[in-house]
Amino acid sequence: MEAHHESTAAMTEPRQWNSSLSAVALVALAVLLALGFGSFAGRSQADASASSPVGARAIGDRSGSAVHRRTSHVLLWKALDGKVICGVVFHLQNQPASQILCQARVIPPPANPPPDGDPGFVFLSGNGRPDRAMISPYTWQAPPRSPKFLPTLRVGQKWSYRRIGVACRANRRKVVCVNRSRHGFVITKRRYRSL
Repeated sequence: MEAHHESTAAMTEPRQWNSSLSAVALVALAVLLALGFGSFAGRSQADASASSPVGARAIGDRSGSAVHRRTSHVLLWKALDGKVICGVVFHLQNQPASQILCQARVIPPPANPPPDGDPGFVFLSGNGRPDRAMISPYTWQAPPRSPKFLPTLRVGQKWSYRRIGVACRANRRKVVCVNRSRHGFVITKRRYRSL
């Protein structure tokens, strides 16, 4: 009788384990659905990419689809075939973002350049005029990435970030960034002009 009891226990143990595994799988599925991983089912790639919260698809669909967000809020982006890179300046986590920084070869050095640093940078905050700079260390909030992996601000799109008070727009020939006091700059592939 004891042997029969052991074999019965051995047979029911896998069933209990399987039912426990099924319960864990159901909980995991429910968590994934709650996080939105199941919300893409039954939608086209363009629809899914238009609502994707990260990466290049947060600004525009790489497939050339006309579906894209009108306003982007990414930390770092490029425009004009990668000739212009702009983004939120590094700030501490407990402090609000207060400036953007753009980089382009056409941006001249400041009037009184420091002895070290690379030219081609301009800062813009919510108020006041743009400030050209020479910079050596990486200064953006976003982690360093190769420009080819940065999201692209598409033609006709607007970019803004929280409460910095700066908005940028791109078209085929230029990037224009303007702050609340209507100061800013225009960057083309060949020149820079402050507003």
